[in-house]
Amino acid sequence: MTNEQFLIVDQETPVRLMAKRSAFYLQSEIIEACSEDNRIYYLFFYKEKYIAGYKASCLENNSFVAESFKKGIVLQTPHPLINRLLSSQDSYQLTAEFAPLLKKLKKRYHPQEQAYILTFFESFISKQELIDEIKSIFYVYRRNGQGFHGYRVIRVLRDFAPDHSWVREISGDSIFRDYATQYKRETEELLTKDPIFAEKVLYARKHENKSFKGLEAILEKESRWNDLVALMIFRFVNNPTENLYLPLKKLLRQHFNESDYILSLESLSEQTPDYQPLQQDLFDLYIKNQQLKKAAMVMQKNDFTPTENQSGYFVDMLEQSDLKASHIKVEQLSRPIQQIIKLHPENAEKVLHRLVVFMLETHEPSYIQKWLKPFQEGNGELGLFSDIDRMERMSDDLDQMGPLGKLYYKYGQLDKAIECFSWEMELKPDDTEPLQWLSKLYQKVGKEAEAKAYRQLYVSMQKQA
Repeated sequence: MTNEQFLIVDQETPVRLMAKRSAFYLQSEIIEACSEDNRIYYLFFYKEKYIAGYKASCLENNSFVAESFKKGIVLQTPHPLINRLLSSQDSYQLTAEFAPLLKKLKKRYHPQEQAYILTFFESFISKQELIDEIKSIFYVYRRNGQGFHGYRVIRVLRDFAPDHSWVREISGDSIFRDYATQYKRETEELLTKDPIFAEKVLYARKHENKSFKGLEAILEKESRWNDLVALMIFRFVNNPTENLYLPLKKLLRQHFNESDYILSLESLSEQTPDYQPLQQDLFDLYIKNQQLKKAAMVMQKNDFTPTENQSGYFVDMLEQSDLKASHIKVEQLSRPIQQIIKLHPENAEKVLHRLVVFMLETHEPSYIQKWLKPFQEGNGELGLFSDIDRMERMSDDLDQMGPLGKLYYKYGQLDKAIECFSWEMELKPDDTEPLQWLSKLYQKVGKEAEAKAYRQLYVSMQKQA
């Protein structure tokens, strides 16, 4: 399975799912996934811990899930944050009944958190059933004389079911008037006492620096590193500046391995393609990890200019890489190579020779001749330009198979050279030179029997001469 694939058990039957996207919203993380028969599933996490999974038939328009993907920080796969959430378990269990979910919540969480988490599931559990369960939490506090804690639960219900008659009635009860005033003022003391409400207030204002810092402090204190990375990604994408980029890079380095770090920067690059420091960092990482194709793609961007050192490293990588294994297309190399030669003209012959050898394996000389045209200015004295011109002229001339074969040999194309000299031998049966070449070429490609046969034929013809 890929990093985005995982299993969920539905009534003892494992179902393979593919994660599609994730929403980081308040204290929740929700992964939307699709089965092989195109059914939609949702995995719910609370503060980065898995709590429930449901198969969706339809979503309520204003449900918590719908709001999460509308107002939350939404990331598409592939993304390391989604992979990190999924890696917390080998497989997941579909939530079939309400009672086991309640038991799990009561075991793990504070009553107010239980009430808040229940509001996640409106699209999968009857809303009235959820309201009744949250009300029961409120009544426990009320019986115990814990008015403030009871009002904290009422605040959860006000967000969840503001039009419910009981919620409206209890919210307006005079015994809660002082608490209502405190919530209206949003004092520091209140935000300390009610962390769920505090995070809601700060999240709504996360564009503002003060609220962002407050939210950042909460996430750091609770070690919610995935949520913090998502928050910092959101801020940077909306305002790509150095003072936001550097802390984000540092955080990614602290908590991600090299491959996830690169994948994170690639995702950021798609959203902020004009932010040059990010492009420079990606280019350096591609050079470090010998990813020629990706490095070339960065250089293809019109606004990217490599430094002299980066250009030198790119040339080294080009020399060392298996171009065929990299699956790179020569079209992807045209602009990068022009930039390299402009910065390092002394490397022109070495770089172009390497690419001509690569292209001759799959392209005709006529194509290579056109590809080389942009490089001729300032480099016209290089012999490879005239070599390719000659190859193009001789390609369809049977009288030039010998010279053409020698040029193919010069550029390492042994099979094509063998083909040329085979034609030359047929067309000029009294000429011994093709036999010498064929013996030499077959020996180089490791076909000793053929090499020996042509040597013997050459000796025989020499004796008859």
